[in-house]
Amino acid sequence: MTAALAAFLRSRFVEELEKARYAIGVVVQDPARFGVAPGDAAAHARFTVATAEVHLALPA
Repeated sequence: MTAALAAFLRSRFVEELEKARYAIGVVVQDPARFGVAPGDAAAHARFTVATAEVHLALPA
């Protein structure tokens, strides 16, 4: 059960990392469309990707 749960969570974290990387492309290309400053959009994108990467790096 523990291994199955770890595998499930890891797959969800991979999905979140993919979503975060996609969001970077969308928001950073046109931050005004979303009402944010370019610097804020880039910082948030980096934070989101870093968070997803940390989850994947945690031991299973």
